[in-house]
Amino acid sequence: MLGSTIDLRASFLVGAALILFTAWSLAFAQKKLQVKLGVHHYALAVFLFMYLLSALLSTDLKRALTVWVFTAFTIGVGVSVGFVWQFRDSLELRKALWITTWIVLIFGFYQYLGDVIGLSTAWTGLRELYTKHIFGFPRIQSTGLEPLFYGNFLLIPFFYFTVKFLSGEEERPFFLTAVVTQLALTVSRGALIGGVVGLCLLIIMFVRQNKVNQIFGMIGIAVLGSALALLMTNVNSLSFAKAPSTTVTTTGPPVAVAAFTQATNLTPQDDRVRNRSLAQSAFEEHVLLGIGPGNFSAYAKERFEGYRSYKDSIVVNNEFFEMLAEGGILSTASLLVFVLSIMISLVRIILDKSNTTSTAWTYALVAYFIALAIQYQTFSTLYIMHVWVMLGIGMGVIAAQSTKTTRSNKKNLKKIS
Repeated sequence: MLGSTIDLRASFLVGAALILFTAWSLAFAQKKLQVKLGVHHYALAVFLFMYLLSALLSTDLKRALTVWVFTAFTIGVGVSVGFVWQFRDSLELRKALWITTWIVLIFGFYQYLGDVIGLSTAWTGLRELYTKHIFGFPRIQSTGLEPLFYGNFLLIPFFYFTVKFLSGEEERPFFLTAVVTQLALTVSRGALIGGVVGLCLLIIMFVRQNKVNQIFGMIGIAVLGSALALLMTNVNSLSFAKAPSTTVTTTGPPVAVAAFTQATNLTPQDDRVRNRSLAQSAFEEHVLLGIGPGNFSAYAKERFEGYRSYKDSIVVNNEFFEMLAEGGILSTASLLVFVLSIMISLVRIILDKSNTTSTAWTYALVAYFIALAIQYQTFSTLYIMHVWVMLGIGMGVIAAQSTKTTRSNKKNLKKIS
């Protein structure tokens, strides 16, 4: 969520460098990048234009333009990734994803155990809202802003290395177990449901390939990781974790039961129901272009008296409803066309029996985007860097496959002639 201050994160610096490199390569490099625009590129351009119109017509112009700029920046990163990506599934990239994930996993375990033994949030980096004093166990966010964002990030290595495991190419059971454990410890219902649905989808895909041993092995990893997470919620009961001044009361249900209940509770919260209703009202009042990017908070505080004393921004916690409210039907429709065009193209690559170049990324992307669509029913932020990196990889995979198909057709024509 974008507040009144802006944090300069390393990902933004890397993203800016990537955009500049891509722009230079397209304009000045002797060996320029091969660019083949698709439906998704045009839909994305339409979305940015419509979203800008929404911003210019909004009540809080400064807030709207700030959100639009952040959104355009992350989209620029995604498009740049798409241009430089050439069906890369190299060992170097796998190592980079594996090492990066291990770094955040190690910090996540430190964060969890650190909060349990009583370290201050200044040492753990955990927000006060997610310490053990709230649920009886810490909800880890690792290096992410919130547990739900961290859970969404973990789905990337989870799906990618799950595909590698199911295909029998590269098994990393210990790594996957650690990912599942921390995914469960985020207690992000959207991420957990999305992860289960995505895993089931991948299993269905690999059933056709008779990967029975790998399928049961992956199910075992998922069960083991979930069980370890539930066991870790009881670490509070260990002797070294006891702290008389900060001990959580034990009059309620067991901590493991509380964790399971929180993770599986699908009953809509009052504020979420209220915010969706407010978003629907905003959309009905401004159907075409909405109330402007980032303007829902001001709208909600104006319409609901209980929000007027809130210092923080109010969000819908549902990306679809928030997009309808802030961008209207024109922005929402163009964004949906963009995403659906990518999904359809990826599915076609997988279903094409003559195609033997589908990599783990192709399968992982489909699972991730479906999981993301599920999780986006429970939170709302469009300018998430790793989400647009994944969309960029999707665009790159599609472009590379299109280029390969074109070259193959040319070769066939030469043979015929």
